[in-house]
Amino acid sequence: MCPCCKKNNHHLANCFFFKKPTAEKMNIVQKLGLCFGCLRAHHLSKDCRNRLTCAKCGRQHPTVLHETVESNRPVRRSNGSLPSASDVGSAETRHQGTSFATGAGACPGVKVRCPVIPAKISLDNNIKIVVNVALDPFSTNCWINESLIEKLGAKTVKQDLYLTTMACKNLKTPTLILNNLKICDLDETVTATVPVLYSKPERDWPFSKEDLPRREDLEGLPFLESIPFSFLDEEVSVLIGMDMPGLLKTLQTVSREWNDPFASRHWLGWALNGPISSKTRKVSVHRARIHFKENEINGNFKKMFQDYDTTGEDAVYNSVEDDMFLEIVTANSKIDDDNPYVIDLPLKTNAKFPNNRDKALKRFKRIEKKFTRNKNYLAEYSAPTNEHPLKFNDEEFGTLMCEVDAILSNRPLTPVSDNPDYLEARTPNHLHLLNAGVTFLPGLFCKSDVCSKKRWKQVKYLADLLWTRWRR
Repeated sequence: MCPCCKKNNHHLANCFFFKKPTAEKMNIVQKLGLCFGCLRAHHLSKDCRNRLTCAKCGRQHPTVLHETVESNRPVRRSNGSLPSASDVGSAETRHQGTSFATGAGACPGVKVRCPVIPAKISLDNNIKIVVNVALDPFSTNCWINESLIEKLGAKTVKQDLYLTTMACKNLKTPTLILNNLKICDLDETVTATVPVLYSKPERDWPFSKEDLPRREDLEGLPFLESIPFSFLDEEVSVLIGMDMPGLLKTLQTVSREWNDPFASRHWLGWALNGPISSKTRKVSVHRARIHFKENEINGNFKKMFQDYDTTGEDAVYNSVEDDMFLEIVTANSKIDDDNPYVIDLPLKTNAKFPNNRDKALKRFKRIEKKFTRNKNYLAEYSAPTNEHPLKFNDEEFGTLMCEVDAILSNRPLTPVSDNPDYLEARTPNHLHLLNAGVTFLPGLFCKSDVCSKKRWKQVKYLADLLWTRWRR
């Protein structure tokens, strides 16, 4: 998962938000709490044991954090005068936003074995398949055969890539993206998750069974006979690149002469490397380069933030709060004598509310005592009702009190939203009546008095806005 934007379809080095000057990248890495040596979390760079090597200068730091210095600085070499891996890929790695993979076969007349190790792969559906996995240190991405995706029954996302090989350049190629593939050794002692893999159709897959190492390849190599190789007669269906350095890292090497074949122990097991025999004349060169054009980043910007687990599905899933509400309703719904259905309020368990009945009765008793002691107060209190041309009976007085209650219960309980499309704040009326509950009586107009009727509607509209905006 990218620690910058929290998405699973790319790494930090390819993140749209990480394409900034080197100084800003350093600040982002520091704020995210990542290691400056491997761009991973939970440790400091001084304690890092998996430092990345810059493909531009050969120093111990990630390529994305490389800062341009004088162009005539010599590139650090390894093994004396032999060119290092950074020299071979320097012509390609000068382009930011470019991913490439390079692998070369042997000269005519020599069979070469590249590191291939059998492993088990699976997804969350627990379907495990045993395949051969190729390790390519010059590939910056992981690849998978589309036929294997069908066997896994995995969900993928379509994306167009610009692929450059020995036969084409910047060829727009449709591909599928597979996320979170689990891979483990045959004994299932260790397991890792590959976050992103790109697919290629089976007809374009560059591997065949001729690329598989076999037991007969060890003839004439007695120093390798004791190595516990696991040779599997299955096609190479997965290619692991340098975006998973833990799977490519060489843990142990068994060799003889400088240019002889050798065995290397990796995280998944032992692999056979180097020229084997001269029984074949086939020459194969695999070269793949992925280029993401900058002018298409904005066009695919929204796709980066899609939920790839539900892409193409029309199903609607409940939130956690929805599931809690449904659980409460299912457990407490019942049929009452007066109402068709009765459910408990979706509140906390054993919620207790204060009983204000005693306080209300005490208030009425205090008012009654005031009326008894002070006749003038009683006269002033009852004057508006006595002076009204219409005398209220019990039913009319009850109606009046209901209107007063509706007005008082319309005071907002929550802040008013700043959204112009949502003016109403939540009030007690929304809980009691499922709406605001305050309505104005229609005015009495003559049929010809159109102007006053229109003005009355405007006043009602402004009054509605006033009530919805009034905060307690």
